[in-house]
Amino acid sequence: MRWPAESSSNSVEQREFDRKAADLRETLRTGGLYIDYHPIVITETEEIFGYEALARGTLRSMRRPEVMFEVAGQTDMIWELSRLCRNTAISGMKKRLEKGQLLFINIDPHDFTDPAFTETDMDVPDPTRVVLEITERTAIRDYPKFRGRLQEFRERGYRFAVDDAGSGYAGLGSIANLEPDFIKLDISLITGIDTNFIKQNLVETLVKFANDHGAMVIAEGVERAEEFMTVRNLGVHLVQGFFLHRPSAASLRRAW
Repeated sequence: MRWPAESSSNSVEQREFDRKAADLRETLRTGGLYIDYHPIVITETEEIFGYEALARGTLRSMRRPEVMFEVAGQTDMIWELSRLCRNTAISGMKKRLEKGQLLFINIDPHDFTDPAFTETDMDVPDPTRVVLEITERTAIRDYPKFRGRLQEFRERGYRFAVDDAGSGYAGLGSIANLEPDFIKLDISLITGIDTNFIKQNLVETLVKFANDHGAMVIAEGVERAEEFMTVRNLGVHLVQGFFLHRPSAASLRRAW
């Protein structure tokens, strides 16, 4: 027997989800999202190395990408949303990026099952300037097959990053199996690293591993000067975070 309060709560949750699903369909129909290009900076020189493309919906309920993708995953719209995010990010490359700078685009392993996502279908002027960040919202279950798909992209010039290393699925296994060009350290490893010697030892080990295998380490979520100085002293190649970049006024106005 379902109690009235429980039934009412479920009804409210369902209506809220239905509203978000309708907003997502509208976003896909109108192309209603924009890209925040978040800089990735060379640690030693503080010059901009590239930008991570972060998608934001223009509708209030679609502001946060994690909400968009959660709804898309439950409504069979994930491929459509991923395509829109990729195409919007790539279309802004000419205007936003300077010569030699790289564009980092978030890609879920599930995207590789999309027939429209191939190394030749992406309309990229220069694939060598695009880094596909493997963001593991879903686990990689068949590494040999997945590595084969990555190799097809690599042969066209694309590079790869393992995102959020140190959290969720993105552990040492992913780094060893995917052989990424970039290892992005999760914010949980960076927050408070200036006073945490265990975190320092872990990061130092990953930097040594990257140096030995021709990869680069990116520290995400650097928000304080002490954190920045610590990762620089540990040899981290690139950094990303509010310490070096605050959202622009225009981005904040859009977000509100």
